[in-house]
Amino acid sequence: MTRAIQLRQLDKRCVAVELTVRESKRVLKGVGNFLTEGEFGPALKIRVDDPAGKIDIVIKEAEWKGQIETGERHACDFVLQLDASCLCTP
Repeated sequence: MTRAIQLRQLDKRCVAVELTVRESKRVLKGVGNFLTEGEFGPALKIRVDDPAGKIDIVIKEAEWKGQIETGERHACDFVLQLDASCLCTP
């Protein structure tokens, strides 16, 4: 049995985020930073340097229900899959 990868294991690692919105898929790559405290509680913040600007993707550990996969297909350490239902804006 394979043990599930935890968000905290993505700290300081290359992370690809496959984002699907309205049947369109975009891959964003960045570096994970696991935060044990702060506004969101334990969370993984992925800093993405996109041509449109810097983006921070924050995934709260308490709310994350997805799977984390190895990221060879995107030349990263790990990959997360998100869709529009996972997104919130301030």
